[in-house]
Amino acid sequence: MRQRCPSLAAAVVFVLLACTGSGTASAPLPPPSATPTCESPCHQIGVRLGTDRYEPPVTCSNPGRIRLVIENRSEQFEEVSISGPGLFQRLPVIGPGQTRMWESTLSGGSYVVGERQPRDLAKPRTAILVLKLDCNAPL
Repeated sequence: MRQRCPSLAAAVVFVLLACTGSGTASAPLPPPSATPTCESPCHQIGVRLGTDRYEPPVTCSNPGRIRLVIENRSEQFEEVSISGPGLFQRLPVIGPGQTRMWESTLSGGSYVVGERQPRDLAKPRTAILVLKLDCNAPL
């Protein structure tokens, strides 16, 4: 099923900490609430939108049928887009406490779930989805 890319996740966290100038990370967001899983062969991946970040920052899965379950845990309406190789799609606005599901068949590559308009000219919050056959192999 779903595997994580620990080395890429560590690199992204390092870069994010270096860019923000903060040596401490915020406490992790709680796990996603229960949502129905997609029918096999489908990989379901949860993305939680927080006030200051998206979690998990990096996820690795196999190419193919993917269902993203995007849960808004912030107190504001969120405008989210999904982009990657040959893909750019805006999702309908997700209200506070709401969950939006997006499903598609995706080829290998890196995809980004990101906010469409960063708040107060801040760096945009993103979650990166890496799709490859062997998540343990280096990029």
